[in-house]
Amino acid sequence: MIDERELEKKQDRIITRAGAPSASELLEGSPSYRLVNGVIYQYLKYRGVIYSSQMPEGLITSARKAYNLTNVTEDRSYDADASSTAELADVLGTLIADLRTLGVLR
Repeated sequence: MIDERELEKKQDRIITRAGAPSASELLEGSPSYRLVNGVIYQYLKYRGVIYSSQMPEGLITSARKAYNLTNVTEDRSYDADASSTAELADVLGTLIADLRTLGVLR
């Protein structure tokens, strides 16, 4: 079983190569990322068949940008009828901190 921290380290090391891969370059069940005509594609060989999909633009970069938080008090609830801007900011800051813990954000 792979530790989530180990998985994150492995994901940080993904290499994107130029050009579409040949069948012999792909390892069975192991994704390969390639830059083809300015677009990133994911290739996967499964049971001898090559599958490809275009990666959505900005998906990885927007999720990995850092958020800087200050003066956040942990708060996971608020009254939608009576809350202050500061309280909503604390809830948002708590959500961002939780997403960092899960490895979604930095």
